Amino acid sequence: MFETFLIRRMTIRASHRYWNPSWTDEENERVFGSNTVAHEHDFMFEFGVRGEVDPETGFLVDLSELDRAIAKAISDPLRDGDINHGVERFRSRLAQPSTEELARWSWEALSALIPDSIRLEWARVFEADDLGAEYRARLT
Repeated sequence: MFETFLIRRMTIRASHRYWNPSWTDEENERVFGSNTVAHEHDFMFEFGVRGEVDPETGFLVDLSELDRAIAKAISDPLRDGDINHGVERFRSRLAQPSTEELARWSWEALSALIPDSIRLEWARVFEADDLGAEYRARLT
């Protein structure tokens, strides 16, 4: 049996910093180093969706519908360019805005908004060419 996956990418320039408010300044600097200061990346988000290709259109999903969901889930919260303030999970310090946590956040945010006809399989976030993370649906 074959399955079709569609991959959609987008890049957003945004800043983030690492900080644990329950630690001393010294402990934060020891653990996070220079990353305690806000710094920017061109974050590349990649989403993989799967579903059935519509035999009439030849498409898995209406891209404009998928793009609207991505904009609402990902672009809108990051519009100000500051991940620590633009995303509730990081603003309330439930998690550090690490690449791993950004992948999880983006998967959770987008999976709630995509059309029922497709399934979000993974969310990948790269903060550099050589550093990225993936959050993926568990196989059931």
